[in-house]
Amino acid sequence: MVHRDPGSAARQGDSPVTVGRTVLVDTHPDGRYAVVLIEYNEPPHVEPYTALCRRDDDGWRFAAGHGGWSGWYRTHEDADGAGLGFDVTNDDPPAVRWNVPEPNVL
Repeated sequence: MVHRDPGSAARQGDSPVTVGRTVLVDTHPDGRYAVVLIEYNEPPHVEPYTALCRRDDDGWRFAAGHGGWSGWYRTHEDADGAGLGFDVTNDDPPAVRWNVPEPNVL
């Protein structure tokens, strides 16, 4: 399903009665991707959710999602085929760092 903005794409499956608050919408420098951080439920029992959205010629689409706000997420590969992505900091407020190389996993 195509949406006019990344926030709508991230919340595409939410019902009108879902309690949630968009905390951050951060767009990749080249405009192809956006990260939307959402808090579901109300404090003190919030459930953080990270949504990755992709912009196509006709609008924004939900690409992937994950519970929580920490970790590294792949968006694309660089010219050498290495994974690039983003990570979300657990700062207050949280922040997105783009074009982060794939971490070495042992």
